[in-house]
Amino acid sequence: VAIVAGAPRTLGPSQEETGGVFLCPWRAEGSQCTLLPFHLNDETRHVGSHTFQTFKARQGLGASVVSWNDNIVACAPWQHWNALEKTEEAEKTPVGGCFVAQLQNGHRAEYSPCRANTMSQVYVKNGFRDDRRYCEAGFSSVVTQAGELVLGAPGGYFFLGLLARAPITSIVSSYRPGTLLWHVPNQSFTFDYSKPEYYDGYRGYSVAVGEFDGDLSTTEYVLGAPTWSWTLGAVEILNSYHQTLHKLHGEQMASYFGHSVTVTDVNGDGRHDLLVGAPLYMESRADRKLAEVGRVYLFLQPRGHHVLGVPSLLLTGTQLYGRFGSAIAPLGDLDRDGYNDEDTEEERESALPALAWQVRGSSGTPAGNARPGYWWDGVCENTVLSAVLPPVTRDVETRDLGALARPGTRGAAAGPGEVAGGRGRRHSGHVAGRPAEGGASRRGPGAGRARVLSETALVRGERARTVNRPRSRHGPAGLRELRSASTGLESGGRSWTWVAGPAGDGGGGGPPEVPGNLSRRGSGGPESRAVRPT
Repeated sequence: VAIVAGAPRTLGPSQEETGGVFLCPWRAEGSQCTLLPFHLNDETRHVGSHTFQTFKARQGLGASVVSWNDNIVACAPWQHWNALEKTEEAEKTPVGGCFVAQLQNGHRAEYSPCRANTMSQVYVKNGFRDDRRYCEAGFSSVVTQAGELVLGAPGGYFFLGLLARAPITSIVSSYRPGTLLWHVPNQSFTFDYSKPEYYDGYRGYSVAVGEFDGDLSTTEYVLGAPTWSWTLGAVEILNSYHQTLHKLHGEQMASYFGHSVTVTDVNGDGRHDLLVGAPLYMESRADRKLAEVGRVYLFLQPRGHHVLGVPSLLLTGTQLYGRFGSAIAPLGDLDRDGYNDEDTEEERESALPALAWQVRGSSGTPAGNARPGYWWDGVCENTVLSAVLPPVTRDVETRDLGALARPGTRGAAAGPGEVAGGRGRRHSGHVAGRPAEGGASRRGPGAGRARVLSETALVRGERARTVNRPRSRHGPAGLRELRSASTGLESGGRSWTWVAGPAGDGGGGGPPEVPGNLSRRGSGGPESRAVRPT
């Protein structure tokens, strides 16, 4: 068993922050991580009258990491691309891309489904229809048990967002060294929409897969759209033809409903259930003030072909600005009671610790089953971890990890390029140990603490602030860009910060601020975003 750690801020061969991926053997006594080699230099290719450029500086390699058999897929959602033809160009935009590493034979492949050779003037002429230049493919990712790579691209179709699918075997067999691969057999995308409620919806912000139509031979796809319908938020379940089977709406504007999604069988009835996080949910308290605490929704799948509707359980955070529900992960049956358990993260502000709560599965409708897990001392900043499990022991596809520990152990999960103690100090990279006493992380003084439930628990957080705004699909506007407060990574849709500790300086923890005046209706239309209350 080994751990794959994504470190999006790792320096590349040209001393640029290209990101990196580390393979860390899982041993109780600790072990040294090994950097997986990828081609991380910028590329320029001349094909006929076209010139294609790939820019890998600040691409965020390792922002999402998944594995299937001996294949590791690490994505770089902020990888930029440009196509030029004579005096025309497509424009340099964050299409995103993914890298595939085969551990047994050492083969490598690169895949970026949103690349194209279409010039900018063509998009303008067509009203930006099917515009995938801002995809940020790999912003979220998951692999089915059959080996199909599913990528969330919340910037696709000019920030409607999309889902891209392709078999990993097709990617590997189609790639040749030196090629720019953006199309493979059996590749597919979700559709572009012209309905206003989809504008700037960020479909694909989170993704999961499961069984929701009663046909065990097919796979259904779950995608979160936290700013759908003017920030109300939604989660959609699609069939293999990308037709909507279920659509679940948020209950509160700007709560970021759909920020995180996960699929598991909670009540042991043999049917997949759905959990959805809304980390910006606000509740009204006794003093008549709104408190941003976050909420997680559990939707139990009913028998027969019934639509998922009213949630069976609501779990609401207790800590002010805790962002409860920032991440959710299935843990399997931890307490051996015959029901699967779940883990949901609560990321606190300032020097307070982050928490991961266990939701215990049970028959019927569970109630009051959330409980804290184990403490994890130390800092785990800008790191994504994914367990590489033997196929015989894996019963679900691999999940990303942001912090992990064995019950009763204490340590810090870190990788090269992370701050372990003192500003600017580079960590050597290991999955054990603690930061220097009194060391300061980039997110505030002291070491952060997180609760984790399992070696495969996901704890992830995110901090970003809106710098500008995207062009409107139907009228002129500016360019939207998110810059992470701790990573500085530029993004057309969101910037990730993977943490296992408190949020600190530079804008606080949790999802990006909900910006105002982000409309696809043109400069004269109403605002399509609600400004988050302060």
